[in-house]
Amino acid sequence: MSVFADIAATQNYVDNWLAAAEGPALGVVSMITGLQVSSDGAHSAGVGRVIDSLDQRSTAVVTIVNTSQRTSRNLALRPTALAWAGTVLGVGGTGGQGAPTFTVVDPAGATLLSTALPGPAQHVAGYADQAGEGARFAVVCSREQPSNFDVAPPVAARVLGQAATGTSASHPPQVYTDEPQAPRTLTVVDAGTGTSRQVDLGNREVWSVSWIDADHLVAIVSDQAGETGWYTAYLGRIHLPTGQVSTAYRPVQESQLAYPLAHAGRLLVIEGIASDRNVVAGDVIVIDGDGTVERLHPAVADVTALSSAGDVLGYLGLRGLSTVAGRIHLGDGAASTSSVLWQSTETMGANLGPSGAFDERGRLHGVCESFTRYPQVVVVTESAAPGRVEVDTVLDLRHPGADAYLAANPRLHEVSWTAPDGLRIEGLLVTPAGEGPFPLLVNVHGGPVSAWRNRWGVANFDRYPYVTLLAARGYASFYPNPRGSQGRGQDFINRVRGDMVGADVDDIISGVDHLARQGLVDPTRVAVTGNSYGGMMAAWLAVSSDRFAAAIPTSPSVDMVSQHYCSDIPDFDRLFVRDDVHAVDGEYRSRSAIHHVAGATTPTLLTAGLLDKTTPPEQAILLHQALREQGTPTALVLYPSQGHGIKDFPDTAHFVAHLLCWLDHYLAVPAQP
Repeated sequence: MSVFADIAATQNYVDNWLAAAEGPALGVVSMITGLQVSSDGAHSAGVGRVIDSLDQRSTAVVTIVNTSQRTSRNLALRPTALAWAGTVLGVGGTGGQGAPTFTVVDPAGATLLSTALPGPAQHVAGYADQAGEGARFAVVCSREQPSNFDVAPPVAARVLGQAATGTSASHPPQVYTDEPQAPRTLTVVDAGTGTSRQVDLGNREVWSVSWIDADHLVAIVSDQAGETGWYTAYLGRIHLPTGQVSTAYRPVQESQLAYPLAHAGRLLVIEGIASDRNVVAGDVIVIDGDGTVERLHPAVADVTALSSAGDVLGYLGLRGLSTVAGRIHLGDGAASTSSVLWQSTETMGANLGPSGAFDERGRLHGVCESFTRYPQVVVVTESAAPGRVEVDTVLDLRHPGADAYLAANPRLHEVSWTAPDGLRIEGLLVTPAGEGPFPLLVNVHGGPVSAWRNRWGVANFDRYPYVTLLAARGYASFYPNPRGSQGRGQDFINRVRGDMVGADVDDIISGVDHLARQGLVDPTRVAVTGNSYGGMMAAWLAVSSDRFAAAIPTSPSVDMVSQHYCSDIPDFDRLFVRDDVHAVDGEYRSRSAIHHVAGATTPTLLTAGLLDKTTPPEQAILLHQALREQGTPTALVLYPSQGHGIKDFPDTAHFVAHLLCWLDHYLAVPAQP
């Protein structure tokens, strides 16, 4: 019997489940990411997500929240990045016209300024003087690279779109040269005068910025242009009138940087080993005016975000499976210190780790969520009672679909176990109602430097949270944080460098063994999935182990040599493989699933997006063809309009149905009525 013989019935099951879980929120904002707050805390704003139909992609809007009135308004600006400057909001997006546009609005949503941008906005930073006036914005924009090879060039999307509508299109030859990539642009928009200008930084790449004063920025800068340049970036000061860049700090031990910030005459930045741009968790580096460097390790294992307003300097981070937020107190002639405002097994922020924003009164604004708490915009205020806080919900995004999502009464468990080498590992387990042992899907996070958190659906990177659908179907889901994960300090992260698909494999398998010993899961009915590095791990386990009844790698890397030369981030594998790509019998070959495929028997469903620049679709194709050639059960699904991972509708519904078919067939779970 074909694996997909019942795909129509399974698709119908998934569609009905999605209609119940998402249908009640069609046409309204159901998620908010990237929340920013005005310095006075009167308003916050973020990128709102609106699903109009499960048959089409969602749309992005600007959602402005009035904190005291507990009201919100949405602006159809299709935002990609935004920031406050005093009491006005700057938004980089398309403005509804399709062309990159920067729009400045007041808290009521009235447009004060609209100007063209040289490319799509990726980052915005706002500045206002001490009186809250003189609003300026620094906007970092990406640009097309027509002379440089790209596995998913912008023209591909246009051609695919034309093909989908049945119109004809010419396909001229694509010529690529050895010209260096052009760096991102830095545009300064003056809201007061209505003018904008580009700042010439030469061939330097700028990634994210923050204002020091009206004429200076602190920025994450690299001398190498292109996405891969981020891995070797440093902290720089930019003199806006001249474009001159001076080095403020260079990271140690090949670390990466995020959240540049200026506060009280110092420069600050987060430093830590990272595998994905801006997904940095580590220590806080404080640079004094004379260049003295202080390393601050607040009361968390890894800091993931910094925020400043007035005299307030705050942080968020991870301590194991908990999210921590608090204040940083810069020392004046003494060591800087930190204090904790809020610690919870719930979390704030979405894709890039815990995040939020402090106002000048010391209140923390963020989108709070957990496995059972639908995301809500909250304000956390220190209580009069010592050690206590008040968490006030100012915008509740919960809708009736959330009740349907949890109707099967799934349960989230924090678990920990000991790896074979004695290292303690943590993770999350979701079980269906009733008693085990349950069939299990292991979900390995990407990175490898990332972490699963107690989030709505335990989702990450905006990929659809299908965990409770699986629980309703009778499956348990396991989310391990093996070595290399955030929240346990830099030594824990560093253990994966040079040892990808090494000891972290034992971390995962020993976790499955632990759950089996507890009687929670059936060790004979275990499957594994994951995206990006998680896809690499799922592919590795499929070919190197007989422990898994099925595998579903998405956007995997299976051949590190071709990955190095075809991906837009070759510096990633330089950092984590830690070997010479030209070594014939080196780590690039030994850590690649494609070179261990002989004799593999695990049924493997692979998926990839044809627009993926990070782990190009050829990676999934390689493994599918290799398994198919030797008769191992395999299937391959390629999504023409997807990039790195399957996101948004309608492709999500298609993917979940095929994943469910694969699990039902190979883990022998009876079909539901």
